[in-house]
Amino acid sequence: MLRSLFVGIALCVFLLLGSSSHASQLWGGRGPIRVDPHSGATLGAVGGFNTNWLDAASDPVRSPATFWGIDYVENRLEEYDPNRDKLLRTIDADDADPIRSIAIDPSSGLLYAASETTLYRFDLGTGMQETVGALSSDVTKSIGFSAGGELYGFTSGNQLVAIDKSTSIASSVATLGLRRVEDFAARPEDGVVYGIAYTDLSYQLVTIDLAAGDFEYVGPSIVRPSYLAFVGVPEPAAVSLLLGLAGGVLLVRRP
Repeated sequence: MLRSLFVGIALCVFLLLGSSSHASQLWGGRGPIRVDPHSGATLGAVGGFNTNWLDAASDPVRSPATFWGIDYVENRLEEYDPNRDKLLRTIDADDADPIRSIAIDPSSGLLYAASETTLYRFDLGTGMQETVGALSSDVTKSIGFSAGGELYGFTSGNQLVAIDKSTSIASSVATLGLRRVEDFAARPEDGVVYGIAYTDLSYQLVTIDLAAGDFEYVGPSIVRPSYLAFVGVPEPAAVSLLLGLAGGVLLVRRP
C-alpha cells in the first residue's frame, strides 16, 4: 500500500512539473540580466556565456525554462537556460542571410527570424529552416509576437509595423514617440507587451499596445540592451509540498 501511495505522489510531482501554471521572469540586456517588470530595475545578472547575441526570444508555454538567442558572429541560434547559466542546443542558420532579430510564435512554437531583406521560419524541434519571403520593411531592429500570435516589428525609423507571417508583407501601424525600440516581448500570464526603448536621456522599460501603436513608461532599465524575453518559473510551493509528502512516505516505510 505504501508503495502505491509513493508511486501516486511521484506521479503527481511529475504532472505538476510538466503542466503546472508558471510565473515568469523578464530577462534582457547583454548579460543576461533579470529585470523587474513593475519598475524596470535590474535584479542581477548571470554569467552570460555569449555576448554576441543581437536578439532573443522565448516560448514560455512549450519551453518555460529557456530562451533562444541569435549569435551574429556565427549566424547561429542558441538555446539557453538563464537560471542555470547553461547553453543547451544550437541550430546553424547557414542557409540564411545574417539574422538580426528573432521571435517565437506562441500559437505554433515556430521561430521567425529577420535579416535585412528576408523573413525566415525555423522549426526548433527539427532544426528545419524555410524562407517566408522578402521583407517589405527593414525590421532588423526588433520583431516580436503579441500573445495572440500576430507578428510585429520596429523599423530603424522606429515605425511599428504588422507583418503577415505567411507572406512577410509589412503594413504600418504607428510611429511611436521613442527614439528607438531595442526589443519587445509579451508576458505569458496576461499578454502585456513590454519593450526596452531608448529615449532622449536613457533606456526605459515601457509597455506597448501593439494594436493601437501606443506606449507607457514603466521606469529606467538596462543600459545598452539588445533583447527582452520572458522565461517561465515553476511554482515552488506546490512542488515542495508533494516532494515533502513523498519523503514522508519513505520515512514511514523505515523499520
